[in-house]
Amino acid sequence: MKKMVGLALAALMLVGCSSGGGGGSAETVKCSGTMEGLDATVNLEFDGDEKLTGLEMIMSMDMGSEEDASQLEGQESYFAEALGVDESTVDIKVDGSEIEITVDMNRSQMQDSDLFGDVDLDASKEEMIKSMEDDAGLTCQE
Repeated sequence: MKKMVGLALAALMLVGCSSGGGGGSAETVKCSGTMEGLDATVNLEFDGDEKLTGLEMIMSMDMGSEEDASQLEGQESYFAEALGVDESTVDIKVDGSEIEITVDMNRSQMQDSDLFGDVDLDASKEEMIKSMEDDAGLTCQE
């Protein structure tokens, strides 16, 4: 389980490298790909001024067995503590040997988290998308 927490933390730290702002209509930018062996989808929510208002990250992987996957059920508080985020932002779903970890945060929760403590949440939308593609290796679609 410690390996999974480490992978999730590494993935989230890559996402936290920069965050958005700008100008235009409200929208969600979807970025997806594989990070550290995890299938990852990151939904970046921007308001009409292209300010980052929320982030949803969904990571999934096959744990190899139902027994291994079931060990993660109910471990939201463990992941939240390891990531420095509020427990209410973490959800873990187990389906057979597959796990899905979702971290869903609004701007206020990002500002209050240890994970995003040094991130410029007012960086431009373009910088956020570039970070997702260049630093995290994801493909983004507006």
